[in-house]
Amino acid sequence: MTSEPIAVSVLFVDWCNSCRSIMAEAIFNHLAPDGWLASSAGYQPAKDVHLRVVSLLSRYAIPTHLLKPKSIEHVFIKPQKIITFCEDSTLLNTLRAINKQDAVRWPVSDPEEATGSHDDLDLAFLKSFRQLEFAIGELIDNLRSESQAAR
Repeated sequence: MTSEPIAVSVLFVDWCNSCRSIMAEAIFNHLAPDGWLASSAGYQPAKDVHLRVVSLLSRYAIPTHLLKPKSIEHVFIKPQKIITFCEDSTLLNTLRAINKQDAVRWPVSDPEEATGSHDDLDLAFLKSFRQLEFAIGELIDNLRSESQAAR
């Protein structure tokens, strides 16, 4: 990671904050420059991070020890960008009320909806991981460009 003077914060939001938003938080924090921070939250957060998420992130040496589902009301960053993974109007209205900005929706498949064999489920989680990794790489590039343009 390289050091950059302008801090950037991003919030990833999903309904239960146990899969996609948690993966996005971890991937962003792993790939982003020093001083940049992502957090994640859910409208109705799960009790724990999905075990397949922990396993997948660990396989790619992405830290998981600080990941924990949390409610939108318990997010303590003021994000420049809010990314959501669902189109629920209640969730979107809550985000707008709390953060005074609209969220951008990313159409990342929900691995928790997958069915099939153990291998099918692993593949569904890997597919979501790869979708997030690609989208977050583009987001970081765009945020870096915006930061440089603002200087």
